[in-house]
Amino acid sequence: MAIIQGHAKSSGVTAFYPKTIDQSLRFEDGNSAYLTFDPAADGDKDNWSLSFWFKRANLGLTQLLFGQGTNGSNNRDIVYIAADDTLEVASYGGSYVFRYITTQKFRDPSAWYHLVISYQSGDATASDRLRIYLNGERITAFSTSTDPALNADSAHFNSGSPQYIGRYIDQSGSYLDGYLAEAHFTDGTAYDADTFGELKSGIWVPKEVSVTYGTNGFYLDFADGAAIGDDESGNTNDFTVNNLVASDVVPDSPTNNFCTLNSVNKESVAVFAEGNLKYNQTTNVLDTSFATMGMPPNSGKWYWEVYVLSGNRGTLGLSDTEQNTTLDQPGGTGDLGLGLTGAINNVYVGEDSPPQTASDSFTTGDYVNICYDSDNGKMWFGINGTWVDSGDPDTDSNEAPKALSSVTFVPSASAYLSTFIFNFGQDSTFAGNTTAGGNSDANGIGDFKYTVPTDAKALCTVNLPDPVIDPAQDATPEDHFNVALYTGASALTVDTGLPSVDMVWIKSRSAAYLPRIFDSIRGDDTAIYTAVAVAEGSYSVNDDCELNTPTDGNLYFDVTNAGTNGSGVSTVAWAWKAGGTGVSNTDGSITSTVSANPDAGFSIVSYTGTGSAATVGHGLSSAPEMVICKSRTNADGWSVYHKGVASDAETDYLWLNLNDAAVDNSAFWNDTAPTSSVFSVGTHVSANRSGANIIAYCFHSVDGFSKVGSYTGNGSATNGTFVYTGFRPKWIMVKRSDSGVATADWYIWDAERNTFNVAGKTVQANESTAESDSGNHDLDILSNGFKLRIDYATVNGSGNNFIYLAFAEQPFKYSNAR
Repeated sequence: MAIIQGHAKSSGVTAFYPKTIDQSLRFEDGNSAYLTFDPAADGDKDNWSLSFWFKRANLGLTQLLFGQGTNGSNNRDIVYIAADDTLEVASYGGSYVFRYITTQKFRDPSAWYHLVISYQSGDATASDRLRIYLNGERITAFSTSTDPALNADSAHFNSGSPQYIGRYIDQSGSYLDGYLAEAHFTDGTAYDADTFGELKSGIWVPKEVSVTYGTNGFYLDFADGAAIGDDESGNTNDFTVNNLVASDVVPDSPTNNFCTLNSVNKESVAVFAEGNLKYNQTTNVLDTSFATMGMPPNSGKWYWEVYVLSGNRGTLGLSDTEQNTTLDQPGGTGDLGLGLTGAINNVYVGEDSPPQTASDSFTTGDYVNICYDSDNGKMWFGINGTWVDSGDPDTDSNEAPKALSSVTFVPSASAYLSTFIFNFGQDSTFAGNTTAGGNSDANGIGDFKYTVPTDAKALCTVNLPDPVIDPAQDATPEDHFNVALYTGASALTVDTGLPSVDMVWIKSRSAAYLPRIFDSIRGDDTAIYTAVAVAEGSYSVNDDCELNTPTDGNLYFDVTNAGTNGSGVSTVAWAWKAGGTGVSNTDGSITSTVSANPDAGFSIVSYTGTGSAATVGHGLSSAPEMVICKSRTNADGWSVYHKGVASDAETDYLWLNLNDAAVDNSAFWNDTAPTSSVFSVGTHVSANRSGANIIAYCFHSVDGFSKVGSYTGNGSATNGTFVYTGFRPKWIMVKRSDSGVATADWYIWDAERNTFNVAGKTVQANESTAESDSGNHDLDILSNGFKLRIDYATVNGSGNNFIYLAFAEQPFKYSNAR
């Protein structure tokens, strides 16, 4: 087994990436870690570029990425993240040569960003002289933008003054907290983002770099832990290392992203350090924190280690990502998963009282070994390499005493006055060992202190299962769902980006018109309105929208209609691919016509109601988790089944066209949950009116593509609820499902209207009102889910239940940070 910088080199890197990066450099701000280099003379201060990948750890702190100058107050050029998580790029030498502060927030600690800054002062267009690219996209939205004058030298960038990576200019402070990889600086040539990366299946990935570095240029790959600052450009512009050691070179990288603790999914007391691997709690209250990566059902065994640095009272185990359940005391009603606590000396099962007792306990100085088998819900705990109660994950025997249900889990920890250090495979030297453990997982990945159980894997993206819709196989979420923005006009064609469209949901943004759906089962030019309880096509004979004419993924509007293509009206269209022409389905007691896309977990179902309890075939391979029904021929409401409203969701219903709470009523779904072949309807007219033509839209979660779920609001504007989806969302719809608020609408966000965080532009499925950006519905769309950034009761009320439906832009396995 090859060892690099004291760590096991990954041998399982996916072939998805044109260029793989095997390591990064971890910066801990508490250690005052940084790099510095002092060029001998000025380079070309009119033409230069900077490129690097970075992954954030703690947020809300001023952190310098790269800077150059002689005085931090009066003579400094900087690239840094401000305390409000915006990015500033500025050149200052008594006055600003240029200064740009983004409006977008960089608050995604779960994946990697790629940043490129390109300066070419001779460009005729002032705003093009300094260009900033994030993940290949040029940043154009700034709260401050001071353009450089024509042919203006940067004050200090590419000068003979000292360069700093990870610390503010000539001052102690603003230290970087996170990871840096693959840093390039070019002197004399300004390169754009596509020199350093490329789009592959809609994801920005690194590629082999061929540049002219010039005299002051450098390339830091951090591949040698014994010579961290070595310049690999050929210039020998080596950086001096300060408070960084060989074990800070870790295998966490843009092409194999490792799990860490999640700084946007923790309670208020815990403090993270060491690249979000160290959990420290000094306040005597119960606090729970979660990791960035879930372990999908049926994805095999997973292994990680935790070192108990101090304290002896705490819990280590798993929490359910569906509800973000906190770990509690043994036998507590809030627990979901298994844990160890040194205070009471036992292994326990959540909700068991009294807790199950084990023969061993952990204490300060111990390593806790954890193995979880997602195929059967088994879990094992070990201490210093010996499995508790003769457990043996190699033989699947003597597991902890209660199996977990088959849902996605994330590693979690809670504590009173304890400090834990996690190793998900990045670093076995975290307890101060001078020699790496050298134990890799079943795929040859990672660096663990103890022998990894047979077939168990480190928590990193290379080890995540390939998504059903897999970018590595030239398939993308945009083949099945996409968002198109357009301005209405007559004789208009709108490209959705899909190969074909079977359903489109259209909403005007700049004017108050009803949202409406067209689908391939009901036929072209036939709208059904989601905000009102009216029959199909009730409002206009000019409901104009043709799908797939020809089959090309375009929407065609031949006749002007204000709600679909009104002249000058800004409009959004959300488009789904189903199965094309409907086919007969006899799985249920009612024969249905179905257009289904099983890979995407979506189908369109048409049937004729009977007025008595019945079943309807849906054409999917798994049970629908959300079903939306509407009579086409009658003024009945839109009835909704959603698995997240309660544990017995089949007994409840919601209205899509209203803001009402969920209500118990067996007449809707016959108190029967959907199965892998049918969903059930009762006697209510909205889902089963006798003789009515009824349309139903069915959805179930697909790993890496879609999620039907729920969350509990926490009522915090500063640390709102985080929702793990397992992908970077492109579209999110949220509804508060419990009682208490009269304005709990069905709010919809998408990444086309909200191109960066904070995402606050919403429209409602149940209202005709125009798009709002009031700040009442702010959230961050992240690489693995979304984070509420508001305490508004309709999206984040404390203790309230919220249901959601979300579709992916990128699966987390390959996702860029947002």
